[in-house]
Amino acid sequence: MTPILLVLGFVSAASALGYWLGKGNAPKPEPKPIKTTADAAARLIHAYYLDGGRDNNRIAAYQLHMGKIAADGIVGSATKDRYQKLTGLPWDAKKPAPRPLPKPAPKPAPKPGPKPAPATDSKIAAARLLRAYYDDGGRETNKIKAYQLHMEKLTVDGKVGSKTRARYTQLTGAPWSNIPSPPKEKGPIEALFSKISKPAAPKPAAPKPAAPKPAAPKPAAPKPAAPKPAAKKALMPLDGPLLLPPQSESEEAAAALDSYVRKGGSARSEIAVYQRHMKAVDPDGIAGPATKARAQSLLGKSVSWPTLTPLGAAPSPVDAKDAANELADYVTTYHGSHVDRIAAYQKALGLGADGKVGPVTRAKVKSLTGRTI
Repeated sequence: MTPILLVLGFVSAASALGYWLGKGNAPKPEPKPIKTTADAAARLIHAYYLDGGRDNNRIAAYQLHMGKIAADGIVGSATKDRYQKLTGLPWDAKKPAPRPLPKPAPKPAPKPGPKPAPATDSKIAAARLLRAYYDDGGRETNKIKAYQLHMEKLTVDGKVGSKTRARYTQLTGAPWSNIPSPPKEKGPIEALFSKISKPAAPKPAAPKPAAPKPAAPKPAAPKPAAPKPAAKKALMPLDGPLLLPPQSESEEAAAALDSYVRKGGSARSEIAVYQRHMKAVDPDGIAGPATKARAQSLLGKSVSWPTLTPLGAAPSPVDAKDAANELADYVTTYHGSHVDRIAAYQKALGLGADGKVGPVTRAKVKSLTGRTI
């Protein structure tokens, strides 16, 4: 009996050891390959955030390129879920391991030299973003400089020359095609940035006065000095590959918002960016009366915008659950506090429309959506 018991005990111990070893070697999820600008932007925001970066403008710029989330400059659950969907990786406290570079095609008679160090995901993503931006017709000097800064080991000159292309090939393992692309039409933010970055053209010199007749010799009037060209406005710091208008350009932001709204633009994330730079206005992403009054004050003229209903683009009557979700977004995401707008939501929820988010309103929103405001 004793030998049989010893054999059975040995078999049980071996099975338990094999189970735990197999559990420890369970395959880990593989990240998805970088295919689009949104994928690269998701990896950049993850690396930037884990390095301690918290600049709202830079985070909002990444969010704009990731798409399908509000560009509010806050790394919340929606941003983390979007990152996981794009990359196939969970958002955790550790950076993803660097992806190995593909082996380049063998060249005839290669000269021995030092092997380049493996690039991090941020460098590869910046290189691919630059390639995608350039192939789409982008030629903004400062935006190219920002990509070069993140690619490292380059002269940050804003030009896509042979060294920049060689660095791209070194990081990605893919050759840079020389096929030119047609220029891409600029969006409202890029158009605003171009206006801020370029110096104002000098005014033409005043015409010279006619020479006096010889019959009545008089000293010729002095020629008016040509006006000096306007000073260049300070460019934005190269703190990231995606650039937004600086906070000091309130008038330019108001002008760009006026053009965007008159052309039919209504994206909340886009309007909220302009509102933040206009200052003294609630960045709720809605071009309402307060935003319109602020734009007129900055521009010194009257502007004509489409009239919005109190609930923005939502139809009337509004479904109670949709109204509850919109009110939760308005209060928690955009920190909105306009009495008329809150009252409109309360009316859609069948509550007393006092324009204040009190206990009754909070309870109604939570009962319909499960969200706390």
